[in-house]
Amino acid sequence: KLRRVEKITERRESGDGQRVSIRATERSMQQILDYLSAAAGKNIRAENAALEREFRKLRVRLPELENVAWTTVLQLACEQHGLRVDVRAERENVLLIWNPLRVSFTFRDADLRDAIWSIALQAQLNIVLDPEVEGQVTASMTDVAWDVALTSILKANGYVMVREGPGSRASPLRIGQP
Repeated sequence: KLRRVEKITERRESGDGQRVSIRATERSMQQILDYLSAAAGKNIRAENAALEREFRKLRVRLPELENVAWTTVLQLACEQHGLRVDVRAERENVLLIWNPLRVSFTFRDADLRDAIWSIALQAQLNIVLDPEVEGQVTASMTDVAWDVALTSILKANGYVMVREGPGSRASPLRIGQP
């Protein structure tokens, strides 16, 4: 049985990029991404086929929004399901949506390098530690996105992570001084 699907976005151009108005209350993630992709002229895709299939099932609830940046709507939709937006390939008009693995740990006066390796193993990350990375960490986190966990313990010790290489999420993270 076919049924009509009403338009959920309206597109406007402004000095700071495409703006949209959302009249939807609840839609599938795929439907929201398709409309935003068309409105922004960007290719918004999942990082893998399994997540792409999941987008059809995920439901997104949005309030009525008038004349907002399309990126705001994208962030709101992704935040509801703990998803992240990788904008490193935006110059090629590609945005990747990814789902960070979740980690759990308890460190008490642990060596910072050991804590980093522990998170990297749980999250299946490729990392490169600069030789000067040292310190201690005391932290306990349960079922936290790996990027939030790693950023927290690095920041507490004055370090940052930077993705090396092109837009691929398989590129290693370099951890060192800002």
